[in-house]
Order: sequence, then structure tokens, then C-alpha cells
Amino acid sequence: MKTLVVAFFTFVVFGAIHCEAFRTWKWTVTAGECHYKGHAIRNGESKSLLLPCVQATCAHGRVEVEHCEPRPSLTMDKRCFEYPGLAAAYPSCCPTYACM
Repeated sequence: MKTLVVAFFTFVVFGAIHCEAFRTWKWTVTAGECHYKGHAIRNGESKSLLLPCVQATCAHGRVEVEHCEPRPSLTMDKRCFEYPGLAAAYPSCCPTYACM
């Protein structure tokens, strides 16, 4: 039983390390700027994108990504609608929701 517990915690730790490494691998940093999905962002600046609909900020060599608000839990009410965002950079590309 003790071996099983140790193996479980070892698996959890290595899984967390792997996930963190994968998450930080999506961008690179060179000469004081970050690169996110083909876009160069200077350190301390943000860039609003359309595809994907996000705002990426380069802060101290790390990219912080802000996404659209999560979809509210709309019931099966036929009076509630999702309106697609505009063909413009974040946040205009985010969908909006309304109930009549």
C-alpha cells in the first residue's frame, strides 16, 4: 500500500511538471520580446488578436493570455441567444449573449 501511495504521488508530481513545461512551450522569448502563435510582442506590451480571439501580454519573458468570458449557462430558454463577435481583434471578436 505504501508503494502504491508513493507511486501515485510521483505520478502526480511528474504530471504537473510535464503540464507546466507544455504550457510554457507555446511561446518563445528572444531579444526582449515574446512570440505567441506567430506574433511578436515586446516585453511589457499587449497585442489583441482575432484568430485566436485573445489578448496576449508579454510580461517578464512570459506570455499571459486573456480569453473571452466563458459562455454563461443558458437554459433551454428559446428567448436566449448567442451573438457572434465582430471580425475584429479582441475583445470585439468575443461573442455576446442576451435573453429577450
